[in-house]
Amino acid sequence: MNLQENISKIKKMMGIDNTRHTFDIQKLQDDTFEMGLGEMDELDEINSVDEIKITNFVKDKVSVLHVDLYVNSDRDDFDNIINTMEYEIEKYIGNVQIIVDKIIDTR
Repeated sequence: MNLQENISKIKKMMGIDNTRHTFDIQKLQDDTFEMGLGEMDELDEINSVDEIKITNFVKDKVSVLHVDLYVNSDRDDFDNIINTMEYEIEKYIGNVQIIVDKIIDTR
C-alpha cells in the first residue's frame, strides 16, 4: 500500500474532512466514552477540545503529524487525546509522533 492510500485510510478512519483537514472530535469523544474513561480529568480534556486540524505530515521511520488544537478552556495538557490519536494512527502507518504546533483558544 502506498503512502497516499495509507493517508486516505487514516483520514477515513479518523473522520478527517479532506477539504478542511480536521479531526472529528465527536468521534474521539464517542470512542473514549466506549472505552470507559470516566474520570473527570479525562472528560474535561476531551470536552475542552473543539477541533484538531492537521497542518503537516512527514513520513519517515517515525512519521510526524503536526496538528493545531482549537480549545475552549485554559487547559494546556492534552496527553490523553494525543496518545489516543497516535495509538489509532499507528494501526495503519506504523510509528507516528503527533506534535501540537499551536493551541488556539476559541472562546
